[in-house]
Amino acid sequence: MLIIRKEQMQTLRTATGGSFEKHLVSHFQHIAHERTKKLGEEGLRRVINYGMERADNYNFTMRGSSRFYVETMFILGSDFDTDPQYPWAYEILAEQGINNEIERADALHVKLVDYTSKTSTPELLHRSMLSTRELLGNMPSEWGEDFEGAMLELASGIHPEKYDYVGEEQMLLLLEDSENTAAYFDLGNESGICLIFGLSFALGYCCAFDPLFPWIENSLKQSDADTSYNLLLKQSETYLNRALINYKKDI
Repeated sequence: MLIIRKEQMQTLRTATGGSFEKHLVSHFQHIAHERTKKLGEEGLRRVINYGMERADNYNFTMRGSSRFYVETMFILGSDFDTDPQYPWAYEILAEQGINNEIERADALHVKLVDYTSKTSTPELLHRSMLSTRELLGNMPSEWGEDFEGAMLELASGIHPEKYDYVGEEQMLLLLEDSENTAAYFDLGNESGICLIFGLSFALGYCCAFDPLFPWIENSLKQSDADTSYNLLLKQSETYLNRALINYKKDI
């Protein structure tokens, strides 16, 4: 798991754009070796550039706070600032009463540490991934009359600590977005929605378009819905198995 320290945010973004990007490539290849190896350098640069653009939206112009923004993307997903699971992120980033970007980055850091300490320890993540792998291996085709309730119960069972931290109201917003995403890719049946919802819960609500997870969008762009669903299911299992190997090292 990535660990972000407060002192990392104190350095000015004094390097030129190109050299700062080069620094970030080296930085993430070091602290997130397995994930960046899978992305490749070109894919990693896409993630970094996407993050810099989003950081600029909140006037993050200093080197440390900009890097911290991208580090947070690696933890919460590239669109964490608008993810219904993390409404506190946008509230902090858009807080008009905090003009100093270091103060805003620091406030976000404090909240992020609180969130990860309660939901994302290696033990909790390992347990949730085991539960998710079991679901993927036995994905039901129907979920009964109360599909919404079934999805909330599913998320609560897979990762109860995160579910409780996020709250039911925000989880319902995540489910609504998952339904829209599934429909966008013609994957609007219950199994398709469930798969998108599970991935969004784990990886971030825009995971279908996230440059951190290009395999998701690539899977969803197949010629027909059944092929997309089956490929996404297979790729999800592959990703999860790799993640489990890495997290076992941290436990």
